[in-house]
Amino acid sequence: MRTKLSYSLRFALALISSVAALPSAHALTLCVNDVTTLKAALNLGQIATDAPLSIKIVQGTYLMDADQIYTFAAPATIEGGYVAGCASRVVNPANTVINIGLGHQFSW
Repeated sequence: MRTKLSYSLRFALALISSVAALPSAHALTLCVNDVTTLKAALNLGQIATDAPLSIKIVQGTYLMDADQIYTFAAPATIEGGYVAGCASRVVNPANTVINIGLGHQFSW
């Protein structure tokens, strides 16, 4: 049975494939706006070599559905509060929430 992949999942898979082909010295900046791409971006931090990683999170609530542990191979910056497309940022702790759910652990 074939299933259609969501746009977010296709984007995340394409992102991982394209990053694997990059030379390790290039910095990588990612703009994420849903849970699938957020998880993909966080996972990229574990496989990147010495390239600095910047993850920009669009305003909203992100429900992480399982226990997760992320370790980063290079310097990483993770910031929330971005508007759609990550063109600008509104600094306010309430506008970007990562909800790990009761009983789950999230560590980075």
